[in-house]
Amino acid sequence: MHQKSYVGVGEIIRKEMPKDVGTFVEQRTFGDLAEEVSDAELVLRNWLGIACFNVGTAVALKLMERAREDLLLDPMEAKSRPSSPQ
Repeated sequence: MHQKSYVGVGEIIRKEMPKDVGTFVEQRTFGDLAEEVSDAELVLRNWLGIACFNVGTAVALKLMERAREDLLLDPMEAKSRPSSPQ
């Protein structure tokens, strides 16, 4: 009876597979990283600009609301009210 052997399987596989299979690592250059950092910086700068606009708008609306309330109050109530926004 013929006995099966797997001794030659490793040699067959090694011949068919490229040498660097399973060891591929993406080589990134400094230029690639600098470009990605620049893109991230641009996104963060845009978010910061939007946040500043939103904060500025909220403050302006609060000041306008306070001014409107002050105009609707009688002069005695307006004087007794604290001047700083809450």
